[in-house]
Amino acid sequence: MVETLVLAPDDLIWRELRLEALREAGYAFGSQLADWQGDGDREERWRARLAARWSGGPGKRAR
Repeated sequence: MVETLVLAPDDLIWRELRLEALREAGYAFGSQLADWQGDGDREERWRARLAARWSGGPGKRAR
C-alpha cells in the first residue's frame, strides 16, 4: 500500500526526505545536494520552498 502525505510548511521532515533524495538520485532534480547544504541549509529557506509548493506559487503544484 502506498501512503501519501500532504506536507505543510511546518513539516520539516521534508528537509530530510529531500536531502536523502538528492544524495541518492541527484540527477533527477533541478538542484544539487550541495545547493541545499552548508550556507543553503537554512530553516527559513526550507520553509519558503515548501510554502511556495503549498500555495501553488510560480511553476509549483498546489495541493
